[in-house]
Amino acid sequence: MSGVAGIFYRDGRSVEAAELERMSARLAHRGADGSGAWQSGPAGLVHRLFWTTPESIHEQQPLITTRPDGVLVLTADARIDNRAELAPLLGLNDPALPDCAFILAAYEKWGEACPERLVGDFAFAIWDGPQQRLFCARDPLGVKNLFYFDSPRLFAFASEIKGLLCLPQVPRAASDAQIASYLTYTSTDPQQSFFESIRHVLPGQCLAVTATDLRARLYWTVDLDRELQLASNDDYAEAFREIFMEAVRCRLRGLTPPVSLLSGGLDSSSVTCMARHVLAGQSLHTISVVFDETPEADERRYMREVLAGGGLTHHEVRGDRMTPLFDADRMMWYTEEPFRNLGLCMQWLMIQGAQAQGLRQMLTGNGGDGIVSYGLSRLAELTGAGQWGLVRRELRDFAAAKGRDRIWQARIWWEFAGRPLVPNWARRVRRVMRRRWPPARGAGALVNPEFARRVQRSGALAGPQPQARTEREDHREGIRLTASTAGQFDRAAQAWRAEQRHPLLDQRLAEFCVALPSEQKFHEGQTRLILRRAMRGVLPEPIRNRDSKTTSALSLVRASLRYDRQRLDDCLLAETARLQPYVDVAKVQQAYGRVCAVSNPGLEVWPALVDLIKIALLSLWLRADFVAEP
Repeated sequence: MSGVAGIFYRDGRSVEAAELERMSARLAHRGADGSGAWQSGPAGLVHRLFWTTPESIHEQQPLITTRPDGVLVLTADARIDNRAELAPLLGLNDPALPDCAFILAAYEKWGEACPERLVGDFAFAIWDGPQQRLFCARDPLGVKNLFYFDSPRLFAFASEIKGLLCLPQVPRAASDAQIASYLTYTSTDPQQSFFESIRHVLPGQCLAVTATDLRARLYWTVDLDRELQLASNDDYAEAFREIFMEAVRCRLRGLTPPVSLLSGGLDSSSVTCMARHVLAGQSLHTISVVFDETPEADERRYMREVLAGGGLTHHEVRGDRMTPLFDADRMMWYTEEPFRNLGLCMQWLMIQGAQAQGLRQMLTGNGGDGIVSYGLSRLAELTGAGQWGLVRRELRDFAAAKGRDRIWQARIWWEFAGRPLVPNWARRVRRVMRRRWPPARGAGALVNPEFARRVQRSGALAGPQPQARTEREDHREGIRLTASTAGQFDRAAQAWRAEQRHPLLDQRLAEFCVALPSEQKFHEGQTRLILRRAMRGVLPEPIRNRDSKTTSALSLVRASLRYDRQRLDDCLLAETARLQPYVDVAKVQQAYGRVCAVSNPGLEVWPALVDLIKIALLSLWLRADFVAEP
């Protein structure tokens, strides 16, 4: 979880040491184990070091290679997982070499094609002195972060936005498009951050920057044409298990005993059980959130199934008082944006608990839904092919597993098969009608109408995503959405000087799962079928065959209205001046009044409360300075 930053003056001006020092200071929380800086003429790079692997204790960054025609200089936040494959190709025979040495050697050998050869989680920048070019890249699933500011005079980058805001040339204006996207659940330019002038390097993207040009290229995308064909279900399951085991093994390379964030769900339990299998008796800690006041949210019965297998040192933290607004000022300083996934607060609680035990290398089940896929868009494939008998059987089996009726089956069919097959002309008519008569309820109804019109006129919000007509198309969209938010987990973990590692957010696993035939994902009423089959004998059967998820939503409802009522009052009733340009304050307060008027509130108020909490988080973000840690 090291920090990287740098400056390239495209107009030829020389970088000043004081500028690099400011950037390094803003990223100090990302690396207490060392720091370094390099500058020469128009270029300067910064590194903050955090030891996470045995090899990292030998790191000295920025890493410099001197050649007859100039220097190559690297700053990287990286864990490279295919070291054994790269070593003979790059002539690197020293097993103690840090991962950054593999990246720089790969650039020397393959140039701008080097990211395609790397497997792992990384964000790096290389100053190519002979070419007078800065080259940046980010891993395919966006686990590591890289933000940048670009102007005709200056290109600057950093692991976190605050590393850029300390430069006087970088404006702090908020992005209307991102705020509108956040409030209305619509999409916008995926590179746009919440600051108008600052952009993301996309997952799987690299940039080549010169004095006169910036070239961006996606070096990795989901391949929709490849389909895997194996002889049997067992062969598919075995192939998945081997890749998943390797994804876990790679993420166990660390300096401290690993801790697995265990929720009791299919994903986190699979990661925990596979890590226990790989470690074969070595130390593995687990930490879980438990709920005493809200037993409906508690997963201890599933956690006990995992713990019964032995070999785990278990820790628990109480989640009954945790809310998205608890410690929100500090969370916001690290995430640097109003977080869309309100469940992030539960991971925040687990990371804090693990850090209190002296554990800083954490395995998670993040990303499993998008990478493995539920496979329900197979219904669209079957419907489009006219296989109505198979459609009916799949819906019947799925409903039976969920204990649902025929009306529910019809809703599932419409959601995953009927709607995607609606002709494009009908979609266009519907979009016109919705623009003429906007929704009366939901987050869109709380937006300031003038703000909505301004953003709509600007064209900054993208139209609806095309509906997936095949399972593979839907799977690609799931991976895209997963990768678009993955970096937020990395930034949140910095608050506790910890590094999260996500075995399910693995490029090799994603490529394998997308290439599967759709019946390996959803069949005979079972979703996420490949994971269930592959984990037979590793995962306890009650978890492997789970057909539902437990949600912490009810606990969040009760805790937010019981323990964070004052914070909600402050943001939504008292301190509304910051919000007025973006939301209709009167409607927000009316909606809040309706929620507060419900006696013994339950899940029926959750959708409305989510919108209100998000608006409160926006208020906190608008007042954050991103200078001094709260």
